[in-house]
Amino acid sequence: MDCDYFPTCGGCDFRDKTYSEQLEYKEKFCNNLLARFNVTEFSPIIPSPQTDHYRHKMDFCAGKAGNNILLGMRQKSRSTTVVDIQNCRVFFPGLGEILEIFRKWCRDHGVEPYELYKASGEFRYASIRHSKSSGKLMVVGVFAISSEEFDRQKEKFQALGKELQEVSGVASIYFCINNKLSDETFSGDLRLWSGEKYISERLNGMDYLVGPTTFLQSNPSACAKLYQAVIEAARDCAGAGDILDMYCGCAGISLQLAGLNARIKAVDNSPRNIEDARENARLNNINNIEFICEDAEAYLAKAKFEEINTLILDPPRSGLSKKTLKIVLDCKIKNIIYVSCNPLNLREDLIHLSQFYKVEKAIPVDMFPHTRHIELAVKLTKQ
Repeated sequence: MDCDYFPTCGGCDFRDKTYSEQLEYKEKFCNNLLARFNVTEFSPIIPSPQTDHYRHKMDFCAGKAGNNILLGMRQKSRSTTVVDIQNCRVFFPGLGEILEIFRKWCRDHGVEPYELYKASGEFRYASIRHSKSSGKLMVVGVFAISSEEFDRQKEKFQALGKELQEVSGVASIYFCINNKLSDETFSGDLRLWSGEKYISERLNGMDYLVGPTTFLQSNPSACAKLYQAVIEAARDCAGAGDILDMYCGCAGISLQLAGLNARIKAVDNSPRNIEDARENARLNNINNIEFICEDAEAYLAKAKFEEINTLILDPPRSGLSKKTLKIVLDCKIKNIIYVSCNPLNLREDLIHLSQFYKVEKAIPVDMFPHTRHIELAVKLTKQ
């Protein structure tokens, strides 16, 4: 076994399978899942170019066992227990040095790890991003205290920041003040302690600025393959008209489509996502995308669908809401490209969409080696 923490750690499922076996399992799963839709073309699964150290971002939770400070992943099937780790085969190879700085800082300053079910303690998470294109690191410490308490203890946090600053590659350090009861990592006040506001990632020749809360696919090398497949699917959609990219995030897909001979409208309900998307477009000198900050249902309810040739859907894991799905069914757009990180929910949406649309192509992409997860893109055409 090439991992000291498998199978106790909840991060990976398939460390006991060869990569070929993993791909075979996932491809068969997707084929069986979509069998009822008589897919015209089922592409072979696209493997991840990297199978180790591939992740761009991971959140490591804090815990305690006796007097020992733990920092790592939640235990499989036991989310209240933290598996203390020194390294991770799917993430940045130099991870251990950063985690040990947090542990030592906790010991030296008497900082207690946060216990969610008791709502007690101070240190919640160490969130780390590692750019695969530049090698730069962004480190975010998340703490369950008030802003006033953080300011009173400024020297303590300065000591942590100075230690992290010495780590090779660390370009950005944030502290997040999050004393809410929810377990959402960044549900609080984010403060840039030192360094750059963003690091960047490069995908298929496009540069993306990445902040602490930016949504970017966790595996950049496989994400580039996924985006290339979406470009090809969109290029194959015959006819003139706009491309509408719903749930555009930081413009991950939108920027990739900018080279096509089409006007693009990109919609997201997060002002921060739209701000990042516009900045990414400026960074890449792209000016044929209109970014719109609006809820998906509200925008689709008033959209001029006669101007749209292709609809890109990349919704959250939960899939489309019932109202959004109904609007999509009523709009009669000629082509839909649906990208999903949750194929089970994709299937539920396809049950409705297939009343009026033919599933022309399915493209599974292994975005998450050594786990059960799979990214699946489908192209649909109006019947």
